[in-house]
Amino acid sequence: MKRFNILFLLTLIFALALGACKNQEETASTEEGTDSSKTENILDNMSEMETDSVANETAPDPANADSTFITYERTPCFGQCKVFKVIVYKSGYTIYRGTNFVNNIGMFQGRLTEEQMESLRATVEEINYFSFNEEYDNENVTDLPAVITSVHMNNKKLQVRNRYHGPQELQRLYDKLDLYLDQIEWEKLETQN
Repeated sequence: MKRFNILFLLTLIFALALGACKNQEETASTEEGTDSSKTENILDNMSEMETDSVANETAPDPANADSTFITYERTPCFGQCKVFKVIVYKSGYTIYRGTNFVNNIGMFQGRLTEEQMESLRATVEEINYFSFNEEYDNENVTDLPAVITSVHMNNKKLQVRNRYHGPQELQRLYDKLDLYLDQIEWEKLETQN
């Protein structure tokens, strides 16, 4: 576990250093406030999620700038498992990247209502999220997808990787997130290649 933590921290530091350099270059080369630069920033931050499932602290869209509340990710398996990543910001602004076996493939943005956000905050408190372990796994069991969540609330931050026999209370959070994500009117983000 210590080896994993050290590798994770080194990867995170490397990703943040690369992101800082890239953000400085983008700031110098793009105009502020254009729709294309907002979309590129969103895509850049989602790309950083590829290497680290905990999203950056700042929102990718300056018009919706606030800090991360929840990240939610489902990883692949050898079968037909849903694969997606979501960042929910404290304002309710949400970005989504669907990869496999989901209705929305690609990058999308949307917004949760204040009532939904309050319900998510209450669920985090009710299930005592910050008491969970960082990982629930069994390396002897193969081909299981993981559900990775992180919550940033009340000056606390915790990422939980649940691949095998995590607490049943986590399922309450997953169910609520799935319900609310299905209710969002998603707006597809155009990617520039």
